[in-house]
Amino acid sequence: MIDNPNRSKSGKTLIVLLIVTLVVVGPALLGALHDGQRNTLSKERSRTGVITDIGLMQTGRKNIYHDFYLVLDRSPSRYVVERNDHGYSDLFSALNIGDSVRVFYRDGPENQQTAIQIELKHKTVYFFSEYQKTQSSITGFVLIIGIFLGLAVLIFYGGFNPVTFLWGVVDGQKKFRSNRH
Repeated sequence: MIDNPNRSKSGKTLIVLLIVTLVVVGPALLGALHDGQRNTLSKERSRTGVITDIGLMQTGRKNIYHDFYLVLDRSPSRYVVERNDHGYSDLFSALNIGDSVRVFYRDGPENQQTAIQIELKHKTVYFFSEYQKTQSSITGFVLIIGIFLGLAVLIFYGGFNPVTFLWGVVDGQKKFRSNRH
């Protein structure tokens, strides 16, 4: 039996692409597991202070997205609220410069903290559950991309045939590859 040199090349390509898939999916899974362990505010850090600045900061590639932020006295950090729809009119109407608030937050990059709940006069204006919903939708999006990337790698480089696989599951047999090899 003569070994085909193209097959070993495609095997290396398959391994590289599977590693890339794990790099895409891995952080999303670890983030989801980590957030699942921290699902109450009692374990989160908080700061109480007076709002000294409030506004929208440009984010994203080409600065086309805007995230809400506020700055508290005696704190060099911005506390940032990220929403998928980028609608912050409720926060602008509820919060004003000079208001005393309590912000629950998680560490972010540089002088920017991720606000996970904001309370004004013992009334919640930005809910922890809303933060969790935003984070879970981002995690889901990354996982879907990673799953499709992984399937594409298996189909195009590994000879994986999803129809044969599903038919084998229905029949109770183990069929993962097509009969092309």
